[in-house]
Amino acid sequence: MALQTEHYRQLANKRLVQNNLNLTWNKAKLSIVESLLTRDFVYKTRFNEAFLNRDEYLAYVKVFRRAMPDLVLTIEELMAEGSRVMSRVTFSGTVHQDFFGIPASDRVIAFEAISMWDIRFGKIFSLETLLDMASIERQVSKDLPIIDDLTLD
Repeated sequence: MALQTEHYRQLANKRLVQNNLNLTWNKAKLSIVESLLTRDFVYKTRFNEAFLNRDEYLAYVKVFRRAMPDLVLTIEELMAEGSRVMSRVTFSGTVHQDFFGIPASDRVIAFEAISMWDIRFGKIFSLETLLDMASIERQVSKDLPIIDDLTLD
C-alpha cells in the first residue's frame, strides 16, 4: 500500500510540474502559476546570479516571454523520485528583443533546459534550471555556422 501511495504522489508531482510548465511558458497564465508556488519559493538559473523569490521569478518569466513572444515549450521528459521532479524541455521561438545577453534576431532558435523541482505539500517549493547556453550562443552568433547547415564527410 505504501508503494502505491508513493507512486500516486510521484504522478501528482509530475502533473503539477507539467501544468506549471504549460501554464507558464505556453499559455502565460502567471496568476494561475503563482498559486502553484509556495510563498517561500526559490528559483535559480544561469541567466541570473542571485536566487529569485516567487515575485522575481514571475517577473523573469515576463521578461523572457516579452523577448520571445512566439515561444513554445515542449516537454521531452519528466521523472519523479520522492518529492523531486526532473524535467527536460525544449524551448523554441524567435528572439524579438535583446535579453540576458542574447541578441534579437529573425532566426527561430531552439534550446534544451533541464530543471530540478522540489515539491512540498502539493506546491512547488524550489526550481533550479540549467540551460544549454552553448546551443543558444551557437544559434545566435553571426560568425559561427549552425551545426544543422554543415555537411559532414
